[in-house]
Amino acid sequence: MIWNKLAKSYDNLWIQKYSLAPTRKYILDYIQKRHDTFPCKSILDVGCGTGQCLYDIENALGKSEGVQLFGIDKSAEMIKHAQEKSKRIQFMEYNIDEQEDFSSLPVLPSVQVVPSLPSVPPLPSMQLVPTLPPLPPLFDIIICAHSLPYHQDQQKTIDLLARKTHNEGRLIFVHASINNFFDKCFMAIVETTAEKANYLSIPDFRNLLPENIEIEEEFIIRPKKFMPTISGFVLKKI
Repeated sequence: MIWNKLAKSYDNLWIQKYSLAPTRKYILDYIQKRHDTFPCKSILDVGCGTGQCLYDIENALGKSEGVQLFGIDKSAEMIKHAQEKSKRIQFMEYNIDEQEDFSSLPVLPSVQVVPSLPSVPPLPSMQLVPTLPPLPPLFDIIICAHSLPYHQDQQKTIDLLARKTHNEGRLIFVHASINNFFDKCFMAIVETTAEKANYLSIPDFRNLLPENIEIEEEFIIRPKKFMPTISGFVLKKI
């Protein structure tokens, strides 16, 4: 799998500066703004890669009490590097293209730090207590950033993630999008460095949305003129 090969160098790829980092900034700004008025208790990142986005969210929210962060990716090596970033985030190797829902999603043990009593010498068993936080049946926010083009059935993916979002929750999709000849040429080159993809145009993405989902925000990320269209959508249930 190409993503396993890219995992080690992923955080330093050129695309970080002009695509992935600007995407994370937008997502982070949105979540911080929303968290002030509607606390986000559960956030899932689908196609989390090396965990950069969730790690930024964890730091931005200041490890807010009660916030659970989950990341899934089909690449075992990506998950391995993600787990090195944080012990408080649940990272799991999981390919939703092969599943009808999240019923078989494993929840890996995290580590909870338990403070020692001042008068009692600390024991190893008192320091690290494995915990198994339950996987929420629904999420406050689900992020799918730069991974939708690689899903085999994009309609199925969108429908599934919509079903796993709270009625008051939000879905955030961001991905490269082919809307003109320049986009087509640029993404043809990018595809040679990754895997076969379907970069939906903006109208094509809109047409895949379920009837109970509407667009709350729509945006374009293009920090440099030489970059292709990176389209973004914040979705909500109606």
